[in-house]
Amino acid sequence: MSSQPLAPSKGAKRITNAQLAPGDIIVSTTDAVASQVIRQWTHSKISHVMLYLGHGQVVEAVAEGVVARSLTAALHEATLAMAFRKKGLSHKVVQNVLTYARAKAAEKRAYDYGGAAGGGARANPAACRALLGVSVGLLAAELACRSASRGGWQDPEKYYCSELVLEAFERAGVRLVDTSPSVSVPQQIVDAAQKGVLAYVGHLR
Repeated sequence: MSSQPLAPSKGAKRITNAQLAPGDIIVSTTDAVASQVIRQWTHSKISHVMLYLGHGQVVEAVAEGVVARSLTAALHEATLAMAFRKKGLSHKVVQNVLTYARAKAAEKRAYDYGGAAGGGARANPAACRALLGVSVGLLAAELACRSASRGGWQDPEKYYCSELVLEAFERAGVRLVDTSPSVSVPQQIVDAAQKGVLAYVGHLR
């Protein structure tokens, strides 16, 4: 992908749900305080990632856990939503990606707050050290933030948004980013598109 602007008002391609395909990755953001905190903490311009299942449905890791629901509901408060696609995948690989994600929703896996915070700590180590240093001291904060950068805050039984989507692809044999899903941040999906790993499909919002 060329240097595609995130703002849909700057010449981006507008698409409808009908132009999405199963296995597409949708990134989004809202005006909610939580979204703003995530963007600042992770040095991201987007705050959420979800996987399109087809037939107007997505699977995503949100506060209530891993859920499958309509794309309309998932984007209800979104001020920005972009879709990306990994081209060249066989039908079998795509189905493996979707099956993994659906299974985590069926299992009602909980949201991984520790993992999400750890991903942010890897993306923004200075903020991690500053925040923790106030309560535990600089040395302990440094050790804790290093642990976070290696996935030490992640719970293997839980998922946060980018972790779920990237793990689903990785389990199907497709690696989209250089880091482990357990220390990922949403911005890495956009970065993967900038590097040509993912193709830009268009803006839904």
